[in-house]
Amino acid sequence: YPIEWVVYPSNKCNHKCSFCMFRQNGEQFDFPVILPREVLLRFVGDAVRLGGSVIQFEGGGEPLINKHTLEALRLANSLDIKTAMSTNGRLLTPEVAACVDYMRISLNAGTAKQHWITNHGADEKDKGDWDIIIDNIRKAIPHKRQDLSLAFVLDYGNYKDILPFCRLAAELGVDFVHIRPAFHYDGEEDAQVRAIMPEALALCDQARAELAGQPLQIYAITDKFDGYWTPRTYHACKAV
Repeated sequence: YPIEWVVYPSNKCNHKCSFCMFRQNGEQFDFPVILPREVLLRFVGDAVRLGGSVIQFEGGGEPLINKHTLEALRLANSLDIKTAMSTNGRLLTPEVAACVDYMRISLNAGTAKQHWITNHGADEKDKGDWDIIIDNIRKAIPHKRQDLSLAFVLDYGNYKDILPFCRLAAELGVDFVHIRPAFHYDGEEDAQVRAIMPEALALCDQARAELAGQPLQIYAITDKFDGYWTPRTYHACKAV
């Protein structure tokens, strides 16, 4: 049986990230599902019963939109199975952080303005939530169960924010940052991402040099360009 179990508590999201696969393929619009409580809790029980070692709560959408996600996390804790979560941080609380072994917050920017452009689609009707998220991260860190990290999906519109993003991560005191290229179905947009990668990786190196005395680890990968559909032949995870 699988050792890692992945569940999407919600296909609905409170962000509008331009590179989101689930917006690109229409899944968030065509299947706006929030899992019922009994299904989500049964998923946790099945993972434990079949010998799973970790449950990844992620999405299609924002997992914490589902009001039963915290209960499912607590159930997993009580059954002694590890938990992981990818979240945009808007609904992150100390109570959630205390239940997640491996927490990753998809920030995708180092400044409020870029966060509004990238995560909120520069929507004039959307004020953004940068300050709320940063405050949530600060409050969550003292309660983290194991590690808490920030993610940066880099695109041709946000890659110049890599330095302020890494500086912010060091100031917040997170364990590491994970920087990876956006995936686009559209060939022209994919080519634009490929074109900026050398400069983006140079900015990662600059951040490593500048923050060399900090405990922060900066991980960056480039090999997501071939998409999700090609065979994977890794013997180990190169990202973390």
